[in-house]
Amino acid sequence: MSTMYRVIGFSNMNDKRRKISMRYNYYDDTQSIEEKELREKLARLNAQVAQANAELAEALRLSAETEQTATEAHLAAERAKEEAKNIQEEIAFREKVEERRKEQEKKRQAEEKRRMEEQKRLEEEAKREKEAEWKRREHGPEKPPVWETWPTFEYSVNGGRFSLGCLVRGNSNKFNRNDIRVTALDQIECPVHFNDNEELVSTILNIETSSGEQQMPAPLVICIPYKQQKQIPGHTSKEAVVKIEQEGQWACLETREEVFDSHKDLKFAVAEIQTAGRIAVFSRLKRDYATVSKRGGKMTSSYDQRISLTIPKNCIQSNDHILMEVQPVDSNSVNDLKQRNQNCKGLLTSSPIVHTKFETTEFAKPVTVTVPCPPNPIKAKKIAAMRKAKEEKMKNPTKIPVLLPHEIEAMEKEKQKSKLQKMQEQLAAEENKVEEPKPTKWYMGEYATNEDDENDNLYLISAQGNKWTPVENVNIMQVKLDLLQFDLEKPLEKFMVLRTKTNVQEDEVSSMASEVSTLLSQKFVQVILKQKNGTHKRNDDPFDTVMSVVPQSKTEKTLKKLSEEGYEDGPDPSMVLGINEGDVIEVGFRGNVKNKDQEDIMFVYNSNLESETEFYACEVDKYLQRNFPVYRGVVEVYRKYKINPTTKRKRRDSSDDSEEKPCEYKRELMCELSINIPKYHIEPSTAVVRAPVTIHNTSDAVNEDLLRFLSEELGEEWKTLATHLNVSKPRVQAIIRNMQYGDTTDADARFDMLMTWLKKTPKAVDKVSCLGAALMKSGRGDLAEELRARDREFRDHQRGH
Repeated sequence: MSTMYRVIGFSNMNDKRRKISMRYNYYDDTQSIEEKELREKLARLNAQVAQANAELAEALRLSAETEQTATEAHLAAERAKEEAKNIQEEIAFREKVEERRKEQEKKRQAEEKRRMEEQKRLEEEAKREKEAEWKRREHGPEKPPVWETWPTFEYSVNGGRFSLGCLVRGNSNKFNRNDIRVTALDQIECPVHFNDNEELVSTILNIETSSGEQQMPAPLVICIPYKQQKQIPGHTSKEAVVKIEQEGQWACLETREEVFDSHKDLKFAVAEIQTAGRIAVFSRLKRDYATVSKRGGKMTSSYDQRISLTIPKNCIQSNDHILMEVQPVDSNSVNDLKQRNQNCKGLLTSSPIVHTKFETTEFAKPVTVTVPCPPNPIKAKKIAAMRKAKEEKMKNPTKIPVLLPHEIEAMEKEKQKSKLQKMQEQLAAEENKVEEPKPTKWYMGEYATNEDDENDNLYLISAQGNKWTPVENVNIMQVKLDLLQFDLEKPLEKFMVLRTKTNVQEDEVSSMASEVSTLLSQKFVQVILKQKNGTHKRNDDPFDTVMSVVPQSKTEKTLKKLSEEGYEDGPDPSMVLGINEGDVIEVGFRGNVKNKDQEDIMFVYNSNLESETEFYACEVDKYLQRNFPVYRGVVEVYRKYKINPTTKRKRRDSSDDSEEKPCEYKRELMCELSINIPKYHIEPSTAVVRAPVTIHNTSDAVNEDLLRFLSEELGEEWKTLATHLNVSKPRVQAIIRNMQYGDTTDADARFDMLMTWLKKTPKAVDKVSCLGAALMKSGRGDLAEELRARDREFRDHQRGH
């Protein structure tokens, strides 16, 4: 409002000035003096007006600035008020958040305290259970007396390694026979995971409840028959353990061994189960358990009492549970390795491989270890020879003769004379001898090939995983000829001692230990391929074929067993091959022979169980190989085994941790075996129109009448007679086939065999002597005598004419 008033006043002043100016112009001519005064006065007024206008403008500017400042101050006050309000709200919000956080932290601490108490309780409970389990393992399982009163049920299976699947014991009040079903599983369809030194020794069984539930209605005791290699009593390195599959993993159960009166020829592994699933018996290295306190103690292997761990007092901080396994290394394996690998020529002997597991990670004091290790073979031979000579000397003591005085004097003179003569010979030899430098024993030249060195080196080798490395700064003492002792500064997962020649470098010892470990993990086998012999029995079919993969030591026994079953034809066993436990054997064919069933032939190798397959061979194309009397082919034997992934290591990522690496398998050709099958099954022989046989022979008694007589008198030994007369096997099989088809009688078959021999025999051969000798070898001396009698009559008749 004040600004508007100032603007109106300024306009009135301007109007007055214009009026004065007009009046002045009007009186300009008449009143010059007044005019001047008025002009001066006007000038002063104009100056005053200009000054007033300037002051007014300044006042207006200051007023505007003051009002703008006031507005800005008002706005700033409003913003400060709003900001203060926001700050107050923020403070209140933060107080609420902090209060909520404190409440959550309090709950979290309470939950953490409860969880830690629960974890501590579980740890203490697990510790008590472990102590009880370890104590039970140390003293061995005790058979609960209640099991003896439970009834026993037998479950048979089809297609298993044993006709008897298992025996099951259950409480009669809670279990009956129909509550479970037991079936056998094929190892191809149900692959199992083998740990180191484990072998499958039983049928894989699948146990299901009738209700379909996983949990058993009541605990059951299952007794599974198994087969294991014979071992020396009291010196057993293997034990049987029952394993059950749980969530894809095979877990060990507490196992004991039993023998039942109703099945005395079988061993049974007994364990208690509470859930259904797949179950089998495995063989593993025998485990020894021991609990050692701060006071120390000594742990001895049940396999070999010479293997021991002596823990001194205050070596460990608290009670420690120790697990020990011993893997024997026999001298035959070492010698076999030296023959197979040239890099192991310097290896002399090896101690057993000792597997240990400690809960502690370090020792306060060294632990003393004793292990057996065979001595240097050269030294052992010399000691054995000395012992033998000593025993012989004790058995046959030398008698001291009683001599007369003059005989003693003569003997002394003879000794002095021979002594003087030897001295003269030595002096003469030294005068004529040119001195040569004595050879220095160095091991990089010819002396390295010397096998008569009693000196050797001992190395302690340890392994983390599959990598073997020598342990440094270890003093190995030979307590006895075959017993070593040394101290361990820290726990080792597995270790062994190698005795080597002195020319072996330390960096070569690691590879030797690795080769020894690899050799023990492999199984050396031979592949046997045999066919039925058509001449063994009338019902035998030469197309029935069996393939068996057996350990090298069981080859002869398996060949004898197959021969008794009629499998006599076929190639010789393959060369010795290396294979792992649980490898899948795949069979392929090449050439003009195949499997008639058109199915893939696969089976799993288990060293303690029968690893064989049967198939029916047939030809691929009957029009091929027409120039051969048989169809020829090749059987290819492959092995498929699991290998560790060889992918490069990538940067760790959260997604990579959740993904499991797929198993990688490798397929490798083991060997090839030739196979032949006969052709007579393709085109059956048509009825043969026999031409009349006329024998023109005037030199001996072998004629048609004699052959007819022999064919009537001979029995089943005619096949043996055919062998001694060199009648080919295909011809004998053809004669048997004609007899089976009903074309000829037994007597006709024998006559045809004798005629076959006679036709191919040259005229100059003495047929009577040849046939007589064959009859004698076949066990028919009576017919041989009859043959000679008829020949004498024939010759007498010839001389009479």
